[in-house]
Amino acid sequence: MLIVLAVVFAWLSLMPRPARIERPTVDVAASADYLLSSTGVRVLMPTVDPPWRPTSVRTTDDAGMPGWHAGWTQGDDETAYLGVEQAPSRDQTSDANWLAAQIGSGRNTGSRQIAGRDWRVYQSTGDPVRTSLAADVDGTLVVVDGLTDPDTLATVAASLRPYQSAGSAAPTS
Repeated sequence: MLIVLAVVFAWLSLMPRPARIERPTVDVAASADYLLSSTGVRVLMPTVDPPWRPTSVRTTDDAGMPGWHAGWTQGDDETAYLGVEQAPSRDQTSDANWLAAQIGSGRNTGSRQIAGRDWRVYQSTGDPVRTSLAADVDGTLVVVDGLTDPDTLATVAASLRPYQSAGSAAPTS
């Protein structure tokens, strides 16, 4: 028995153990394609530049509303986070429930004009402070949030454009 324990201990001590596991980069466009083709839900695609890299993407069903989530971390600093949540607007009650699910404990701290649109600003209490920007963008509810500076969130909010699948582009002659 001691020999088995010694062999297991030796084997474990020789195995490399990384200090942290890096999240793989994900394909944001592929998820947008899936949502668009399977549900017809319109996706507003942000432009997010390096050092941010996409690490999470999924379809959602928060408050009974089909939607989409994409998240980015910043280079090696996985404590810096940026997310975009969206769902089609339905009615005042459903929209309010969806927004509450996205902002959690964030409280409304005012509004901000971004690219000609009024975005409501929410901030959580505690450490770290999470900031969220929320707006109805032509019938699509959008929350841009994260653990980063408000100007970065505003830049991402300003970059949102309707996503068009590469496969749905009009043919050229």
